[in-house]
Amino acid sequence: MKSRVVLDDYNFGIMVKGCCENSVLEGASEVFDQMGDMGFSPNVVVYTSLIDGSCKSGDVEKRRGCFVRWGSWYTYTVLINGLFKKGLKSERFELFEKVKEDGVLPDLHFAYL
Repeated sequence: MKSRVVLDDYNFGIMVKGCCENSVLEGASEVFDQMGDMGFSPNVVVYTSLIDGSCKSGDVEKRRGCFVRWGSWYTYTVLINGLFKKGLKSERFELFEKVKEDGVLPDLHFAYL
């Protein structure tokens, strides 16, 4: 496929999102890794798709370290919501406090938690 299609970060984002929406998290992880191998940087769509897919599959902890290093409040909101839905309330509040300490301020997306 790489030789027939010119790939960019937008294409990778679509593939990751598609894998996550179809509960193929291993495929999403492989696409994510290939994205980095080819020199592309993940954006908010890629990170948020991975978080949302992990949360919906009940595997919030699997990629948590990867998500925490990216600074979008919207991305954090999805992860915090997933932790809460899984019953990990103390982890949710710890992450919320860490995000504030790191200087990432809540925006309108937080109102939907």
